[in-house]
Amino acid sequence: MAILEVQQAAEQLEEWIPEKMEPGTMFSFDNPRPNPNWPHSRFVGVFSCPNQKCGLIGLVTHDQAIGLSYMICGSHQCSAEYRFERRLDGGLGIEFRKPA
Repeated sequence: MAILEVQQAAEQLEEWIPEKMEPGTMFSFDNPRPNPNWPHSRFVGVFSCPNQKCGLIGLVTHDQAIGLSYMICGSHQCSAEYRFERRLDGGLGIEFRKPA
């Protein structure tokens, strides 16, 4: 699995303006509300697909935000699978899943 270092992934937006979200940008919600029926699936923010040709915005769960599970882009032109990965220097990167 290749790890791509995406500087924008660590960039947190102060105000969510969808048109200003570049590929690999995340906006975290201030107070995500846990759902007792789906405790591991609560949404904590939105993230734009890191594929430079895509950038589709999707919701991010808590498990995805801490790198426990992969995200799949929902665009018809892009089917990238990726997850957040902490680098040794403490920064944030994106690990793309290679096709099987």
